[in-house]
Amino acid sequence: MAKPIKYFLDLEILRKVEVCEMIGCSLRTIDNYVKKGLPIHKPTNSAPYYLASEVYEWIQSN
Repeated sequence: MAKPIKYFLDLEILRKVEVCEMIGCSLRTIDNYVKKGLPIHKPTNSAPYYLASEVYEWIQSN
């Protein structure tokens, strides 16, 4: 059973796998979405992450 969107919004900071779960797609699709403007944060010396609210907004606007 898929988790509700509120679950991801409550987490706020997501890794790529969680974004896949949130929107129901593959890891490769997330890479393609990033090329098309999906917001991603890439801090120096840390793993990239996504903010659930930004992902949700981006999906709603596209």
